[in-house]
Amino acid sequence: VPMSSVAVWRASNDYGDKPGNGIELIMENDNVSGRFFVLEPERPRDFDAGLAFPLNIVERRATELVCEVRFNETLTDRFVLKLPKHISQNKFTATIEDPGPGGVAREFVFRRVK
Repeated sequence: VPMSSVAVWRASNDYGDKPGNGIELIMENDNVSGRFFVLEPERPRDFDAGLAFPLNIVERRATELVCEVRFNETLTDRFVLKLPKHISQNKFTATIEDPGPGGVAREFVFRRVK
């Protein structure tokens, strides 16, 4: 049985006294999945202390993932994760954009954790 190769990267941002966001990308062979985190303001890098939500990959393009996060029955967020052409083994920078005109772009630095 061949071993599957699993790689996990995490990135987070810090909004000062407001909750931060974290993203975990999991790549297993050719499959991409992930989780979206709402992080505590006092612990902006602590994924274990945050609230995790499944990251639903709605559409996958060469360097883009259209992602959706469902927080509860009525609140869903959709964004586009723009990836570099080549994801390096240990660290890469990606941009998150809100869909639609006037969408804000935020940069996230992903670091490999597994």
